[in-house]
Amino acid sequence: MNIDFNNFDLFVIKLNKNGEIIYANDFATYLLKTTEEDLLNKNWFNNFLPNEVKKETFEYFKTIISGVNEMTKTHVNEILNSENEKIYVKFFNDVVKNKKNEIIEVISIGIDITEEIKTKKLKESMRKIYKALLDLYEISLNKKNYSEVFKYFLKEAISMIDGINAGSIFLKDNNKNFKCVAIYNYDFKDIKTLSFNEKYFERYKKFFIFNDYKNYYTKVKDKIKNYGIKSSISVPVFVDNEHVAHLFLDSFKGKNALSDLSLSLSKIVSNQLSIFLKRMKVEEKLNKLSMYDFLTDLPNRRYLDQNLGNIFSLAERNKFEIAFVYIDLNKFKCINDKYGHDIGDYVLKKFGKILKESLRKSDFTARLGGDEFLIVLNDVRKEFIEQTLSRLLNKENERINIDGDEFKISISCGVSIFPKDGKNFNTLLMKADKAMYKAKKSKKLYEFY
Repeated sequence: MNIDFNNFDLFVIKLNKNGEIIYANDFATYLLKTTEEDLLNKNWFNNFLPNEVKKETFEYFKTIISGVNEMTKTHVNEILNSENEKIYVKFFNDVVKNKKNEIIEVISIGIDITEEIKTKKLKESMRKIYKALLDLYEISLNKKNYSEVFKYFLKEAISMIDGINAGSIFLKDNNKNFKCVAIYNYDFKDIKTLSFNEKYFERYKKFFIFNDYKNYYTKVKDKIKNYGIKSSISVPVFVDNEHVAHLFLDSFKGKNALSDLSLSLSKIVSNQLSIFLKRMKVEEKLNKLSMYDFLTDLPNRRYLDQNLGNIFSLAERNKFEIAFVYIDLNKFKCINDKYGHDIGDYVLKKFGKILKESLRKSDFTARLGGDEFLIVLNDVRKEFIEQTLSRLLNKENERINIDGDEFKISISCGVSIFPKDGKNFNTLLMKADKAMYKAKKSKKLYEFY
């Protein structure tokens, strides 16, 4: 009895002893996106199986034809159609023998389970992505260097999406430029130094698969060619509707290696990275609140306690001195008492700005509390300290105008030197404080300890 397999939604093919297709029904040609005429006499293994399994599967097929092994009755195959899209078919196999009991054909009847496999993979990938996010939080607690955290996340994301082999993460900095913070599976030494402005990334503010790199940045385009990247997914990351980061997930496997499932998973990756970046942003704000003075936005005492150790180590290695300048605003209490705390706060903010503008990039100033400030001058000699304080003297002669009233800022400064006057912060601060009171008594701008 002959069965017309075209009446069923079943994937049916027959192969000869060489693995060549001698029959394919309508549903098979539909899934493979081709015609029966085009399929006939083509080698099934060479043309429709992924590279990584075609040789092994064909060798096993030959052992069945020769009678060494028995045919596996059921199995699931990953198949590539004519457009290089993956489909999954659960096959039921049997052999056709001649009168001499020799195997002459293999018939495979399959059920399309692509959607079932995709759903299963999606659930598994989602589970892995959520686990990766939890791991990411744990890692970030133990690492101050976020580049390692981003590299871990990128590696996990790549392992979860079929067809993706490599990738990169770009993060928007305070100057609104996107800079590379993580790379995986290729060595783009140049890309780490590249900076892309917001305008460049406008074209990538949506999720899409692309394989045309002609408008890509020239230096990156050359690297892409060298590494053999065939297609990529653009993955924007938003926090509070702002485009704050971007992933490029790349495939070496072909222009059609990425699917709608790949795109769906990339959106989940983006969402999880967005959650992490939002948390990171909150932590940075909290950290800044704890390390910076809320009024002047200058570093506070806690910042000094946590960071001066590194500065001392650097000074010892390079054998240079550090000056600690303790500054007190003279008669500030009178301003507060006469004009109120709002005016007093304005004067403190203005003075903090004056201090910052008077220093080099390698130096910094901090507010210790009330009307007391500290300047830390790196790699200095006595003459340079005096020049810096002279600049402050010129600044202090400037008057601050508030609603027609002018305030002249007057200060007293005390200076201690690392390592001559001490090798820890508390000792140096105490000695600078003593020198400041000495300057206040002598009515000088500054005194050295």
